[in-house]
Amino acid sequence: MNLATVILRLGWFEDAVKVYTQLLKANPADNDSRFFLASAYAFLKWTGDAIEELRTILASAPDDALACHDLALCYRDMGWMKESLEEMKRANAKAMIYGNSEEKEIVKTSLTNLEQEMENGDDGGVKEALLFFVLLIETVTKKLVIN
Repeated sequence: MNLATVILRLGWFEDAVKVYTQLLKANPADNDSRFFLASAYAFLKWTGDAIEELRTILASAPDDALACHDLALCYRDMGWMKESLEEMKRANAKAMIYGNSEEKEIVKTSLTNLEQEMENGDDGGVKEALLFFVLLIETVTKKLVIN
């Protein structure tokens, strides 16, 4: 285990970003460092940065099931549920072909959880948009009555 991994495991995510960024400057093709950098970004809720790193991994290693899996989770965190489900299905297909037993189980469990989340929840923020619209109409109506 290297120092960067220890820093990440300790939860020092901003420090991990610095270390993994330096490692990638020295070796831009190091997808392991890039994956851990994406993980640190995700923990910090720097989801856009995590997505960028995961897409870079998948551009050079399209069969990387865990990068695909984490990309799906980032999409979910962004509220992009349809894209998240599509990406998680791709991750599952890749894991079934290329993954070890642990990766297969991780992705399969995440896919099941995501499907249940979408089945039980609101897809794409429709409820929030409707509520906002109702509140907006109510506010405008009150202002018109007052004036």
